[in-house]
Amino acid sequence: MKRVVAVFLFFLFSLYVVKGNPIGVDPQDSLSRDQALILVQEGLVEEHAINSFLDATHEEIRYSLRTITKEQLLLGLHVTEQQAQAFIDFRNSQPIESFTLARLKEIQGWDRATIDRVAPFLITEDSSLWKRHSLRPVRLDYKGALTLGYAQQRLKTKESPLGKPYDLQLRTILQTTSLSLGLLADKDRYEPFFDRYIHSFDRYSFFLSAEAPLPYFKKLIIGDFSLSLGQGLVVRNSFLRGPYAASVVAESGSFKLRPSLAASGYDHFRGIASTIGIRQWELLLAYSNQKIDALLSEKGDSIGSLVYDQPHRYLGQIERRHVATERSLIGRLGFSTTTCQIGLNAIYVYWGGKTLSGYLPRYSGNPYASQISSTYNISSDFCYRHPTGKLAVAGEVALSPNRQWATLCSIILRSPSQGNFYFVARALSPYYQARRANSFYQRGAAGNEWGFFFRYFLSGRSFLLDSYADYSATFIAPFRAHEPLKGLSAMLRLNYSLGDHLGLLSAVSWKKRLENESNLRLLLGVSWTPSDNLKIKLSSQYKLISDELRAKGFFTALAVQYAPLIFVKLHTTLVYYSTDSFKSRQYIYLPRVRYSSGSNMFYGRGWLIATKLQATWKRWTIEGALRYHNSLLEYQEKATISTPRFWEVTIGVNYHFSLKSSQKG
Repeated sequence: MKRVVAVFLFFLFSLYVVKGNPIGVDPQDSLSRDQALILVQEGLVEEHAINSFLDATHEEIRYSLRTITKEQLLLGLHVTEQQAQAFIDFRNSQPIESFTLARLKEIQGWDRATIDRVAPFLITEDSSLWKRHSLRPVRLDYKGALTLGYAQQRLKTKESPLGKPYDLQLRTILQTTSLSLGLLADKDRYEPFFDRYIHSFDRYSFFLSAEAPLPYFKKLIIGDFSLSLGQGLVVRNSFLRGPYAASVVAESGSFKLRPSLAASGYDHFRGIASTIGIRQWELLLAYSNQKIDALLSEKGDSIGSLVYDQPHRYLGQIERRHVATERSLIGRLGFSTTTCQIGLNAIYVYWGGKTLSGYLPRYSGNPYASQISSTYNISSDFCYRHPTGKLAVAGEVALSPNRQWATLCSIILRSPSQGNFYFVARALSPYYQARRANSFYQRGAAGNEWGFFFRYFLSGRSFLLDSYADYSATFIAPFRAHEPLKGLSAMLRLNYSLGDHLGLLSAVSWKKRLENESNLRLLLGVSWTPSDNLKIKLSSQYKLISDELRAKGFFTALAVQYAPLIFVKLHTTLVYYSTDSFKSRQYIYLPRVRYSSGSNMFYGRGWLIATKLQATWKRWTIEGALRYHNSLLEYQEKATISTPRFWEVTIGVNYHFSLKSSQKG
């Protein structure tokens, strides 16, 4: 408990130091962009005077893609009348969740020069305005969360968790012009680390990041970091995954490095990483040394298997916690121009002198390896993007021990006026596993995998043939060498716009993983936007699982978003479910139930109600959320304050109350 108090006092001290010693400019009389636009419209001041004033206070304004108006486009971003109208028409014709910065290039009349000039002032969040200080002064972001609840009756395990039903996370990020410091301490629910085993938090995370600390050094990170190289065949963690990830990576670049605060040890590296740039050449060097969960032999000199027991709630998981050491050496040498990138990537992994034996699903290349103490993976990647944005080609070839290889190729063709066509092809060698995100290859089945992605827009009313929210009609077939078909999945999603306020939604998906297992999902819905401040969506879906579970479920959801005032927003989701299974008390998982943090596992019949209220007043933002499901009432409260001294504080509390008993937290 002393350590908890010490950490908390440290965070309070950090707040005091930053509040008392700000770095950067402190504008005494700030003027919002909306006020500036009104002054310009009424002819009270000249536009250049407003811009000079905003420049003097070092204040930049960023608008939300989802709420920006035509007037803000014209006066704030200085686009033409035709471009502003095309933007509004395109946004109204698309599902609001899928409208991102990457889709600006699909708007008619928006050339690359316009996008490059406008994109830095746009964000995808719901907030109408977001202030960013161009000098990047000190900003302290403190978040503390305490969650209490009693839900032992919902844990269907043979063992009982050893810890108490609350979680605690403390997080701090301190940022200056070129330096950033992050600290995290985390204790997950039901982990006993404040009890009898380890009198501390379950997880600590730290990073110190410097931008251009020395000549030719672009970035230096000490601590926890995330990394993505090439097209993702060697290293990718904490970035986009999925069957179409290659096409996204092909357009976004071949290299990403950023600091990370991870509550789990699964998706990060821990050590030191730096990038050195000389003209068009760039060199990455990284070293990681971290403790991992593993199952050791009786003598303790070999690893039977590498496991992930996050969180650690039971005695067996605690005994396997952080008993092995994993060291990784990572490098990349890349050359880039305005249209082309090429690179050579490599990673070497060493397990602290212990040998590995048995089945190793974590690593690709040799899952049935025996008595090895290290492994490696090398690859070469390329990426070409045409200046017009109509063509992008990217690929990567990787090699690991025992001549195991993998290739990935992406070809993207665009025709903004007629539609878009995507093609992605992959070929994996037999037994080329892909189980772990942060070393070797994306997740997926071994063997060959291929897919086609097609997207088309009609002028006027939109007709979108879609899959996975961003792409259309998809067919993926993974195979294994010398074995029958092991998996097949297909998904078809159709959205149709009926005027400016009404839209129809439909989707069909089918997956077959094993000979006796299949999954069918049907969805039909309608969306209605009667006004700018009211959005209503009604959908129904049917899910059928055909395997030893033999379960089926029917779900109807009503989602309403209402903003009566500029600074008040209300979200409400109501779900009725009816499930049935031939096997006693089996749950059906339904993803994407919004505005709720509890479990989305459904059994029998019942209701789920989740509502969220957000209010913004001056420098305060207050959020409250209420959720009812399975006789468990959950309340969440979060408050954020940002001050003129460039630091902000966010504190959140969760409250659970069981209606079936008197237990509460």
